[in-house]
Formats: sequence, C-alpha cells, structure tokens
Amino acid sequence: MALPNNVLQISNGSTSPLISVLPEDEGKDLLFRTTAPDTLQGVIDAQLAAGEIIHDYKFKTASTIYVNNPYGQGLSNAFARSFQLRGGTVHAQVPHPEEVQPTYKSQLAAALKDDPDILFCASYPGHTATFLKESRDTFDFTNWLFVDGNKSTKVVEAVGADSLAGSYGTAPGADTSLQAYKDFEAAFSDEYGHDRVPPFTTSAYDAGIVIGLAAGAGRRQRRRARSRGDVLNDHLRPVTNAPGKAVIGGNVDGLVEAHAARSRTARTSTTPAPPARSSSTSGATSRCRSRSGSSPRAARSRPCSCRHRGHHPRAIRADHGSIEGAGPFAASPLFRLGVGP
Repeated sequence: MALPNNVLQISNGSTSPLISVLPEDEGKDLLFRTTAPDTLQGVIDAQLAAGEIIHDYKFKTASTIYVNNPYGQGLSNAFARSFQLRGGTVHAQVPHPEEVQPTYKSQLAAALKDDPDILFCASYPGHTATFLKESRDTFDFTNWLFVDGNKSTKVVEAVGADSLAGSYGTAPGADTSLQAYKDFEAAFSDEYGHDRVPPFTTSAYDAGIVIGLAAGAGRRQRRRARSRGDVLNDHLRPVTNAPGKAVIGGNVDGLVEAHAARSRTARTSTTPAPPARSSSTSGATSRCRSRSGSSPRAARSRPCSCRHRGHHPRAIRADHGSIEGAGPFAASPLFRLGVGP
C-alpha cells in the first residue's frame, strides 16, 4: 500500500539485507532504515570467531544453523562469507523451518558432521532452546556463537546457565558513551520510568527526527511536489549528511538548534539542496564516520557506495545544521548468555 502511493517509510528495526534490493522500491527510493543490516552484524560475528575482537577466542572452522527466512539466511551468509575471507573454513550452512519443531537432530547432524570448531546460531528463542539442548545432549557439542535473535532468558532457563556460560553473541545496540544517547536515556527514564531503553527504541527516535527535519526542510517545496513522500525523500539525505554544524540530539535544545540552523539557511536559499544520490561515484563513502560506536544514518533502500560494504553508520544531520542521533548501534556489541546481559 505504501510504496505504490509514494509514501515514505523509515524502518527502525528491519535488518534484513533484502530491504536493500526490494523490487517494489526500484526507481522510487522511498524505503529507508535507521538500524544496522544483518550484513554488518554477520561481519562482526566473523571477526569475533576469527579472533579479531577477543584474541583468546579464535576458531578455524565453523558451521551455521539458521532459521529459514531473510533474517536467518542473511546472517548466515554474511557470517560465512566474512569468516572465509578471514581464512576460516565453513563446513555447512543448514537451515531449519520457521515453525518451531519438536526436534532439530537432522539439521544438527548435517551442521556438525565435519566437526566444526564453532556453531553459528542465527535463530529465535523457541528454536534455539530446543536445538541447543539436543546439540549438548545428543551430539556433545556446546561451542556456540549467537546473535540477537537467540538472546532470551527463555533460552537460559531451558538450557541452563552452566551450559551457556562463556558463550558469546552479538546484537545491534546503542553506543552508551554518546552524549546523545545519555540525553535520550535520561528523558526516556523520566517519561516512562524504565531503567533500560528497549531494543530499537533509539532507532525509532532517530527515524522520527529525520522525518521531522526533512519535512521542515521541504516545506517550501510541498505545493509543487507530486506527493509528500517525494518531498521527504528529496530532503532526507541533505538533513542527514555533511556539510553542517554538529548538533547533539536526544534533547529538545539540540533539536531547536538544528531547526534554527536550517531556518537560517532557508531564508538565504529557496532551492533545496539535491539529495546525495548514492552510486559508485558519489561522495557517500567520504561521509562515513569510522567511529566504533556511531550514530545512525538514514540508509538507502538499495546498496550505496557506503552501506553495502558494511561501513559504520553516519550521524543524523539537519540540513546545514547537523544533529547526532541517539542510536541505534555500535559495532554489534557483545553479550554473553548465562552470565548476565
């Protein structure tokens, strides 16, 4: 319904790589995200397994077991490719059905046949709880590597903390050292009384902010535009990229400053800046911020010269007055199952 009617969409939690090449968005450029794609998380998992993050945690061979949907397949493929590029060997990539099964012994037999050093698990708690118990009890194998989909107290309760202690995984998450995140966390706690920010909440905030800034930047264009979606699309990249003065988001003062900077520019020019169309010759790569924990970008729906190579996300920017968003992720922070968050 949305794309055929030129309605812009910004997802705060769609991580599937297929979003980048969705046929329905071809030629429209109306589908964006403010969270990391699975292609990036799979690379981080491969770096972890190859010993590039924790030096005494290193493996030479691996297999994967994954839920047979775009989420699981995207993570498995990204991990396998990146692990192999780092000199590792992937023995097998084994899918399992989306519906929770009573047993996964046949999939485990295929994945563990060649005795891999590590089993990369890209699935959900209901599946994970069952195949981890079978992996341990039937195949005597407990060397697992996890993703955000596995992370659940239900898995710990079903398998037991002792069996999971020392296992690592990755999950998209915010860089909590950013001032923007600290401001957002404080405001969120004051408003809702929670002591933690739920997953993808910061990226939802960032999506809302860039839509508002793009709408403000395009207010002079609305009457002659074909649709509101076209107006927002034309201004998303100008408000999320350099040049501009860096303004910290996550609080009202930052937003007011960004809007004021944009308004000052609007009085001097009635022609909106052209969107930074991403292509092999664009300057998108030079705009990337290679910080270990960076703010989100309004990423293109199709691969660009920055995003499809798995670079770090860009800061949210107001047109000619930039704003650093509150999230959504660092370089897929680690978590350990069975030993706390």
